[in-house]
Amino acid sequence: MPILKPTGLLQVPGLFGGRVTTVVFDQGYSGWLCPAGVTNLLSVYGVGGEGTSDYWDRTEHETHENGSKYNILTTFVKRGVTESTTGENWSALYPEIETILDAVNAGGTGERDWMGGGTILRRYVDADDNVDTSPTSLNSRTRNPLRIGGGGGFASITSTQGQAHTGGGPILYSDLINIEGGFFIDLWCVFEGHIGHSTTGFGFTFPGGQLSGSYPDSIALDPVPASYTNVAVTPGQAYSVNNQGTLIISYITP
Repeated sequence: MPILKPTGLLQVPGLFGGRVTTVVFDQGYSGWLCPAGVTNLLSVYGVGGEGTSDYWDRTEHETHENGSKYNILTTFVKRGVTESTTGENWSALYPEIETILDAVNAGGTGERDWMGGGTILRRYVDADDNVDTSPTSLNSRTRNPLRIGGGGGFASITSTQGQAHTGGGPILYSDLINIEGGFFIDLWCVFEGHIGHSTTGFGFTFPGGQLSGSYPDSIALDPVPASYTNVAVTPGQAYSVNNQGTLIISYITP
């Protein structure tokens, strides 16, 4: 692992003729090479990263095989190999998605829980513009139930590659400039928050901020700092650091 230059390096006179050096580490992965003659850290202070509360947003996210997060239905085509010998039009994908769209919008625009889960349908198109005659159902990362509505208007069908696909033209291999394309239901929903990432280094783990409450009302709490003193280190040894919040060490340089 490369030894990266720390964000801050401060030296002040210390006891017994040494100097107290303080190192403030950069965000992310880095490392520290223990100087000659240093066998003890005066202190290691760390804080994990901040978490994220549950939040409202639209499902305007890239469609991909692992599932567009919280798209309750996605139907798409990507470049690949198919045993089909015939082409297909983009309009043929609409019946797969319209039924669920109508069911969602039947509930109006008010805040409510959707219990239908999520579905991802995938087809391949080959270089000769032959398209799979039936889709493959993939795993979805959509949570169930999903809080939707929230005054964000009615759900709609959105094309992943602009308005050209809504005209019902043929599905062409050459059109998939982003490798894949299709449609998904776009709506307002509550995205799940997450706890903060931990900061690690010098044998310690400083947890990230936790969540209080449950979906769809989880609130991110501030991460709790911690400090350790008289931490043994080995001169010449490289120490790995993953700073997701704050990490500061101090030691006496001989």
